Amino acid sequence: MRAKSEIPTGWPSVLLGEVVCVSSEKVEPGTVPRARYVGLEHIESGLNCLVGHGVAAEVRSAKSVFQAGDVLYGRLRPYLNKVLLAEFEGICSTDILVLRCTSDIIPAFLERLLRTPAFLNWAITNSAGINLPRVSFEKLAGFSFLLPPLEEQRRIVSRLDKLMERSRRARTELAEVPAQLAQARQSLLASAFRGDLTASWRTKRKADAPLVVSDGAASLPLPTGWAATKLHNLVPKGGLFDGPFGSHLKSDDYTDSGVRVVRLENIGHLSFDDEKRTYVSQEKHRQLHRHSVCSGDLMFASFIFEPIRVCILPSLETKAIAKADCFCIRPDADLIDKRFLCYQLASPRIGHALAAHVHGATRPRVNTTQLRETSIAWCPLEEQREIVRRLDSALSRLDKVAAAQAAAIAELDRLDQALLARAFSGRLVPQFASAPSRSTRPVLKPKSYLTQLVPALLRAHGASLTLDQINTAVAFLHSPRTVRQRITADLGASEAGDHFADWHQAHEDGALTDAINTLLKTGTLTQTPPRKGPVTLHLVGKLPPIVPEVEADARHLASIVQHIPAEAVTAEAPRPQPGRRRQTVLTTA
Repeated sequence: MRAKSEIPTGWPSVLLGEVVCVSSEKVEPGTVPRARYVGLEHIESGLNCLVGHGVAAEVRSAKSVFQAGDVLYGRLRPYLNKVLLAEFEGICSTDILVLRCTSDIIPAFLERLLRTPAFLNWAITNSAGINLPRVSFEKLAGFSFLLPPLEEQRRIVSRLDKLMERSRRARTELAEVPAQLAQARQSLLASAFRGDLTASWRTKRKADAPLVVSDGAASLPLPTGWAATKLHNLVPKGGLFDGPFGSHLKSDDYTDSGVRVVRLENIGHLSFDDEKRTYVSQEKHRQLHRHSVCSGDLMFASFIFEPIRVCILPSLETKAIAKADCFCIRPDADLIDKRFLCYQLASPRIGHALAAHVHGATRPRVNTTQLRETSIAWCPLEEQREIVRRLDSALSRLDKVAAAQAAAIAELDRLDQALLARAFSGRLVPQFASAPSRSTRPVLKPKSYLTQLVPALLRAHGASLTLDQINTAVAFLHSPRTVRQRITADLGASEAGDHFADWHQAHEDGALTDAINTLLKTGTLTQTPPRKGPVTLHLVGKLPPIVPEVEADARHLASIVQHIPAEAVTAEAPRPQPGRRRQTVLTTA
């Protein structure tokens, strides 16, 4: 819990149910057949993003009605964090809560609040149900949070959007990486089994002629010293078999422990998925012993998709058998390296060749006979091992890129959550970004104010500015409101414009010179004497105590100080001039 002193001023603690209500309006889809329909499947998890929508005519039973500006919250499996700010009216699943804001909170602020780590944890903790956990609005209504004023809500939303836009752009670019990597892997495999990968290697060696000749295998464009042969020529008798079909192995035979069953779910593209584990008893294993598989066997999934699913079986914790549609291949080690064969079976050429022989409309697959007749590009063992070595190295580099991509996505998730947490604790935008009223802003004498502002401005800007730039910035502060608004609008600096909209501060001639001289004497600043250009001030020492309001002024000035046109403010406000003691005090409205 935050200490009371850390709670931003003007941010009362409220319950969600005090500022938000849930709509109970329902409608039969048939009465509004053209209305847009939003289901949970249409809301992207963790992002304020709609990935499509349906129409009312496609769904049945009563649905919830929502309007543009409502916030849609997925109450089923709240850990999926599905939240959407509706931009149009329509109907939605009853597993989506339609939340409407009171006048105390804006919808965009609410939508972002519902994606914070604190709210996500609250929703998960208060959900009920094991397989299909849901959370009710009554539970969500008890969530407590700090509620800033409406204007500050808008600034928080604006700042979050700008920061998270960078995250969205990064996600878009990172989302393209898996497809690019998949294409690179397939191109690499295709190159390897055309002989391109080892072309330079062959020129340095005179490889032995093939020991197996082509026997009617499909003609393949192969380099000198290579041959095409059918898979059955490379596998001894009994070295290619399927798992038990039909009643020989049923789901009722599965147990919690015993002998492992290798299933289609375990066979990936050049990888084995060990997470999904199924077992049969020792007695059942004895009945199905001829379907036993062991470490080092090639496992090939009969269902032909792109990419082909084939891998080498790793060492398992128990004995194992293959299930139906899981082909086991044990090649002759004197003829072909099993990893060379595994890589080749995963290549695009093999996939295209087998796809021409698939049967089954809904589950396209091949049988062991078709697999035996597959043409394999064959070369001497020495070159096979060199191809495997080069593929291992190249694919390892691609795997590192994939790991880096996954880590980058995770880091973006972490940064987004950190931004949300910071925003809703009052630490993302300056609390005084709207310039507090004269009654709440501390009254500082001109010199005292500038003694704090100048070093704060230098720090916010990057530790150095010219004296002319500081003069122009101070003149900008004391320009009429209309001038400040026109300048910030021209610069596209909406945050600075909002900040200085109602800015009030006394000005006194000579105060800036006195403040700078004081800072130079105390060692807070140093200056670079001009040779051909202007005097430059540098921040070098410890800063004097600075009140938050002056710190906020400095942050906003730093964003525009280099772009303020001096001629635009000189005529409107007296620029601080050294040596003048007119003691005129101006206040701006």
